[in-house]
Amino acid sequence: MSIAQTGRFIRFARALPALASAALAAAAAAGPDSWPEARSPAPDAGGAAAVVVWLDAAPADADAAADRALLAEEALASRLDAFAAFRLPWPAGGLQNRAAISRHAALADAWGVRRLPAWVLMDPAGRVFARFDEGTPLAASAEDAADRLEEAMAALRTRDARLAEAEGADGLARAALLDAALGAVEPFAVSHHAAIVEEVLALDADDDAGLRTRWWAAWAEPRLQQRLEESVFPLVEERRFGGARAALLAVRDAEPLPAALVRKLDVFAAQLRFSAGDADGARRAIEQVLDATPPGEEADAYAELLAGMAEG
Repeated sequence: MSIAQTGRFIRFARALPALASAALAAAAAAGPDSWPEARSPAPDAGGAAAVVVWLDAAPADADAAADRALLAEEALASRLDAFAAFRLPWPAGGLQNRAAISRHAALADAWGVRRLPAWVLMDPAGRVFARFDEGTPLAASAEDAADRLEEAMAALRTRDARLAEAEGADGLARAALLDAALGAVEPFAVSHHAAIVEEVLALDADDDAGLRTRWWAAWAEPRLQQRLEESVFPLVEERRFGGARAALLAVRDAEPLPAALVRKLDVFAAQLRFSAGDADGARRAIEQVLDATPPGEEADAYAELLAGMAEG
């Protein structure tokens, strides 16, 4: 994920519950063709266990006969009975409707969708836990689509079971159950469970169980990258390398960071020093980082960078 993509992701992730509610309200108001067949949980399902949003690349007036036929097949229809299901068609009007297209793209960005069409699965609170965006399940058979939905729902049930168990626990025992809940969802979806991640980080503040190390990057690194995007990269683009380095070090020192992240920032600062014309200082800085870096790919990358500076 690029720095710019990370910044957009963070802004939309913070607004996910509101975006989800707005999207579902818009879909519900779109009328009976929004799925393309209006779907709500079956009366005996006890309410929706989850929501599936079909973020489409086709407009509302596109021929959906083939999709309707597949959705009506028993194997898939029976699975969908437990969902509140909506289709958000591509905005009509093409480029003349830039505002609507921007909203469509914003939802895709917020939900981590890489390609349309996509199905996005979320719990009733708007927390995304799975997505199908390498081609919707409708690209396969009804049986395959049903299997994929069931796998996703099994993960959701596991997550919810661990969260329920955590209600009666505290301290590191609670942190371990929350850790298991986060582990049940797809890796991309961890960022949609920010409150749970924050609680794990607080419960294992001293990293006694290793959970702070495990989940820090999923939560803190995107925030760190946003700060870099806001305060460092504009200065780099203006070739104000000294100011960019000072801003970078301020970001580094603003809060405690894992050692690996500190090393990355120190190497970045060294590169800025090199760009500012202080080649000797840059090389010394990277040598210091190398001395503190365990053997492995990270150390090899820094050694390669140092060799390149020596050649330059």
